[in-house]
Amino acid sequence: MKRKGIARLIPWLIGLDVLLLTILLVVNIFHIRIDTPENAVPVLQTQQPVSDEVVTPEPFTLGDEPEQILIDNSDVDRPAETALPLGEEQQQTTLVAGSFALRGGPDFSLYLD
Repeated sequence: MKRKGIARLIPWLIGLDVLLLTILLVVNIFHIRIDTPENAVPVLQTQQPVSDEVVTPEPFTLGDEPEQILIDNSDVDRPAETALPLGEEQQQTTLVAGSFALRGGPDFSLYLD
């Protein structure tokens, strides 16, 4: 009787697992490194201890000229103006977009009335 597809596949997958496990064990036992850079630090070399210096972040200063954080609204995928419900009335609002990218921060957008 012929074996079906899955019944033929199971022994092949078991053999593949055994082969991969054998390769993993050989690599780990003999500490084989693949594609090691030429100037890499050898495994047995001792490293310098890390200094105990306390790194203090620089204080936030504004400087003489203010930073420009507002950006063009055309890049934002929201309508430039919208009406928001305020009780029983509608409040007209305008989209303002900006970016704190100069300080490593996020972009933002919000509606102002």
